[in-house]
Formats: sequence, C-alpha cells, structure tokens
Amino acid sequence: MKIIAILRERFDPKTVRVSRTRGTLDTRRARKFINPSDKNGLEEALRLKGSQKAKVVALSFGPPESEDVLREALAMGADEAVLISGESLDESLEALVLSQAMGKLGKFDLVIIGHQVAGYGASQVGPRLAELLGVPQITRVQEVETADGKAKAKSRRSEGYALLEAPLPALLTVDGGANKPRYPTLPAIISAYQEREVTTWTVVDLGLDQATLSERDGKTEVRETYAAEEREKGERITGDAVQAVRILLGRLRGRGL
Repeated sequence: MKIIAILRERFDPKTVRVSRTRGTLDTRRARKFINPSDKNGLEEALRLKGSQKAKVVALSFGPPESEDVLREALAMGADEAVLISGESLDESLEALVLSQAMGKLGKFDLVIIGHQVAGYGASQVGPRLAELLGVPQITRVQEVETADGKAKAKSRRSEGYALLEAPLPALLTVDGGANKPRYPTLPAIISAYQEREVTTWTVVDLGLDQATLSERDGKTEVRETYAAEEREKGERITGDAVQAVRILLGRLRGRGL
C-alpha cells in the first residue's frame, strides 16, 4: 500500500505581529510548523504503515524553507519526502499543482490531508484534489482502517459520527485533534537532517509554469485586508473579594447597567 500524506506549513500565530499601518501581518520573524490537521493526517498514515506495511510519502508545496516540514515528517517515520517548490497559490490552483504531483509520483492507494487550514479556516484543497484525481473522498475523518480494497472511516458530524467506506484509491481529510501525533526521537531527527534526502520538484517539472499559474484566475479573491480596532484597555479590580464586588457594582451602576 502506498499513502501520500500532504503537509502544509503555517505560521505560529503567537509569533505573528499585526502591522496596523499597512493592515497586514508581519511574518518576518514568525516561526513555522506543520498545519495541525495535516499532522493528524500524517499520524493516521503512519498508523496504517504500522498495521498494513504501507509506504508513506510526505508531500508539500511551498517555498524552499518548507523542507523543514518534510524533514520533521521523515523523523516521525515517513519513508520518502517530496517538496514542490513554488509560490503560494489559492486553493483551486494549489489542488491543481498537487494533482500533477500525484501523476508524477505514480500509483497510490490513499491520499491523506488535513481537513482544515490553520489561520484561514478553509477546507477546500482536499475535496478539490479528490475531484481532480477522480477518486472518492471521506471528509472529517477521526479514525481509518483499510481492508478488502476499501477505506473504512469514522467521519465526524455536527452531532455524532458516521461510519463510511470508499473503494481504494481514495482521499481522506483528517479532522484536527483526531489523534495525538507522535514525537520524533532525537536520533530520528538527526538522521532526517544528516542522512535522509528530500526530493525537490518545481512546477515546471510537473508540466506547469509559475508565471502561467499566477496569471490564471483562481477561485478565491482577497478584496481587502485590514487590522481590527484595538480594544480599550480594561480595568483590573484586585484585593478583598467583597470590596472588589462593591467596586464592580459601582462601576456598572455608573454606566447605567
């Protein structure tokens, strides 16, 4: 069995600053990590590897520094890692690039990707990719197993779960928090950086062109970005609880509340 685990890199929100003058995010000093639900997806792939003797290929699309995400995946237990080096695109074009990479990687049984992208809240790449690949999909997966040429998954719903199955090859989007991703060992991390290789392709290697992709009409348009208004600084009332409550009630009465 061959599993493709798609990983996307995201900024740690605690290290991102807001430029209020420009109405943009300042990410120059921000740290990056694997998109959380993608990491849950990788963990599901590695669990299948342990039970089904599967081969796991970690795949990422992004700038050259995204290689760190793939080396972490190798340290966790992925067998191969491939980086498609290119500039950020909207979800529809990102799915197109990934579908071309699937063709270059050859036959697969499962594609696993996180259900949602941290920071954007979008859940489009997985379903769009499944459509381009022409394979069935199960979304918001909590648990998965494979048997008799099928993927059998527990899929989250607004109230409870649904037990679904799909013939292989198939695509799964894994819900955030579906599992607890493993921690790589120190020897595995050293090996991932000193002994393992990350294969790098460009969009040209996939029969595409970055300039053409940038000119194509994506399905998402960002019309405006702006900084939210700063909240007024609150007042903290400390000291004896009874006295603090009296002060608080006085403040509320003073505002007609």
